[in-house]
Amino acid sequence: MQKTTTLIIMLLMAASLCLGANYSPDKTGTFRLSPRNKKEVRIVANRGYSASFPENTLLSIQKAVETGCDMVMLDVRSTRDNVPVLLKDADLDRTTNTMGDIKSMTYQDLTAYRAGYTDIFNDAYADEVIPSLEETLQRFGRVRYMLNIYSIHDLPLVRDVMVKCRYQEKNVTVTMNNLEDISSAKGARFRGVTLLRSPLEAYFSSDNKELWLQNAKKSGADGFAVSYADMFGVLTPNQRGVFMVQCSKNKLPVYVIGPATTREIQEAMEYQLRGLIGKKGYIGKFTGVITSDPGRAMMIAGRLRASKLQ
Repeated sequence: MQKTTTLIIMLLMAASLCLGANYSPDKTGTFRLSPRNKKEVRIVANRGYSASFPENTLLSIQKAVETGCDMVMLDVRSTRDNVPVLLKDADLDRTTNTMGDIKSMTYQDLTAYRAGYTDIFNDAYADEVIPSLEETLQRFGRVRYMLNIYSIHDLPLVRDVMVKCRYQEKNVTVTMNNLEDISSAKGARFRGVTLLRSPLEAYFSSDNKELWLQNAKKSGADGFAVSYADMFGVLTPNQRGVFMVQCSKNKLPVYVIGPATTREIQEAMEYQLRGLIGKKGYIGKFTGVITSDPGRAMMIAGRLRASKLQ
């Protein structure tokens, strides 16, 4: 009787561990990961939990943190009076209840406006403010961040805020648009990880692609952030395979940005784990998926029990 009870308990535990791995919120399929693989796929919440909450807001960050994801990706721009705030676009038109260039406004000006993204969420989150980076770090000081920085001139401002909030640079990954900015960041002894956004155009236009990757690494790039649309919609399987093999040889991890549906997240994770390149024993190291739906991604990766999320 005792052996039977023990066996039942073990089976129930196994089933509960697999529940998250087989979870498929939009019923497009299931995805299975063995326990030894589940930590190879980092889950990064793109602009917080932006699939369900207004992007780059404190609420969106809070909801992302609750999923247990590995990192939260945020966009940082500075105001006219050099205050770093969370904002994707150079203007306020799309995501706030006002219009205008961020550089034309002071932080005090911004406090009068809201970031509830009413075009998508109507008035459900009408009270959400435009957060400063300082306010974010003070409230979520234990979170690991990936920060999209659009101007190298904003990096010193971001570093000053981190110092003020006693937030360690080594816990931050920054993404930048060009190698010149990354080289400047490394020259200023930035101690976090630096990723080059959208490297594929420069990579494929180079005569010696592997040499380009080596030079990118010498310039300070620690890896790349590539869009899902480019990786799976533009590149052929052969192009994708060669790029990933060369990145792996040069120890340059690749994050894929943008998968949102179960199918897309599954595709990115399957590629990361299986390679799909045709080289025996090769595993393409995506390092992580950057998604607007971290809860879905965490469940697909088997990192949470389905009952943990509402």
